[in-house]
Amino acid sequence: MKVAREEGQGSNLVESGSHQGVEKNEIKKVGHPPAEIQTPLGTFLCLDGNSYFEPPKMLLDDFLIESSINDLAGPRKSGKGWIALCASKQIIEEQRGNVIYLDRENGKRRMDQRISSLRTDPLAWRRSFRYGFNPPMTDKRESVELFEKSLDQLKPSLVVVDSWAGFLNCAGLDENISDDVTTWSELYLTPLRNREITTLILDHVPHKEKRPRGSARKGETVDTLFYLTKKADFDRTVVGEINLELLASRDGLLPKNTRYRVGGENGRFVFQKLNQKVYGLSGKKAEIVKVLEEVGDKGMTNSEWQKACEQKKLSKSTFQNYVNQLKNHEFQGQKLLKREGNKYHLNTLGEETAD
Repeated sequence: MKVAREEGQGSNLVESGSHQGVEKNEIKKVGHPPAEIQTPLGTFLCLDGNSYFEPPKMLLDDFLIESSINDLAGPRKSGKGWIALCASKQIIEEQRGNVIYLDRENGKRRMDQRISSLRTDPLAWRRSFRYGFNPPMTDKRESVELFEKSLDQLKPSLVVVDSWAGFLNCAGLDENISDDVTTWSELYLTPLRNREITTLILDHVPHKEKRPRGSARKGETVDTLFYLTKKADFDRTVVGEINLELLASRDGLLPKNTRYRVGGENGRFVFQKLNQKVYGLSGKKAEIVKVLEEVGDKGMTNSEWQKACEQKKLSKSTFQNYVNQLKNHEFQGQKLLKREGNKYHLNTLGEETAD
């Protein structure tokens, strides 16, 4: 290992041996692994704004980033458990690793019925899927040690926690108390993060609110926060539609909204990402509508919409040329836009339309 002395510093820094002999200017040009310094607390990195790190990788496109902690929040019967199983199925079928499903919501019989509905490969699932119903994950150190040993034995790529409230309760903790959420996260999410295991936590929401139920500490603990909305009902025999909305993300790599077809069709359960919606539009008209779509339920005034389009390199004249046509545009038998007060929204659920 090469020992380097930073300019103006008296400390010795241990630099990665793979870059021995590389000129300083060349390192700055291509980026380099950060230098390291050993302290009593462990290894510290010497970041200089020119360090090279591998970019985050996707475990599931437009949904799960590898090694991330994710909160999937949604109303009752919005399909959170189905999404988790469909994600598990894709990981198993693509041979991307093992899945652990920790459950305090459904029970063994219902879970087995759902897996059967997915028309899975039984051999692949026996090899890669591990289901734990009501495991003893308390706030005691011995429980945490058993949890860590199980992770080391099963080596999962994904761990599903169903649900956050259920496992907090199992540990005698309260989701409304921030210190309790922090305690549970330190006990059980930290081992997952340290092992770089992707984690999907299913979470409940307050009535008519778009946020996880309980303490705001939940959102501060995770890397990514999603909100799930059921746009059209589905079950084992009927295909419906859901929307996965990104509420918060540390990485900024995921789309704001992703829609899926989900449900039973021709004897199989489908979970299929829809193409980005253009509502029968193309070109600049489609781009203008997508600007409005990105803000979700908030909507926009005419001037806000125009300014947002200008930020997307759509000129003022382009917006003005097309916006009146869009206000009269119909899609699937109804007007595309609706107006509430002075704000415009996308009208995708058959609600009252714009004048």
